Amino acid sequence: MPTSTTMADRPRLQPQCRADCPLAQRTETNNAWVRLEFIGDGKKSNRNAIGARVEIEAAANGRTRFIIGGGSYLSASERRLLVGLGTADRADRVAVLWPSGRKQEFANLAARRWWRLHEGQDQPESVVPKPPATKKINSLGEIKVVRNWGLFHERRSGDDGKEIP
Repeated sequence: MPTSTTMADRPRLQPQCRADCPLAQRTETNNAWVRLEFIGDGKKSNRNAIGARVEIEAAANGRTRFIIGGGSYLSASERRLLVGLGTADRADRVAVLWPSGRKQEFANLAARRWWRLHEGQDQPESVVPKPPATKKINSLGEIKVVRNWGLFHERRSGDDGKEIP
């Protein structure tokens, strides 16, 4: 019976992933989705809309979700909803029962988009997420922010330095 073990002595439970490893790749699908973010009025409802009830209808299918808060020490729950729509090209109806008791409906939200719904506003706001930024040091020692748009990199003049972790 061994008295001590090290990490090297233990069997590897997960295979090492390379670029061609299926665990590292994204699965392509034709199914649609909408991401919904909720902003309460900050007076009668909390700004995070915690406690809101959301009903989503798409292609005659309905689903109900709730905005929950909480978490544990130094953590929080995701307050945005990512809702699968199947093959539908839009969410036909999104009904929100805000924490204040106000009922509000939004119609015809396009699929594969991020929508921000504000309590008291009739129209939803389409959100375009910003790409992740990386920091670089140029030849003068200045920090420059480079936005990564996938295959394209926006580079500012003087960016010839090393990446900052």
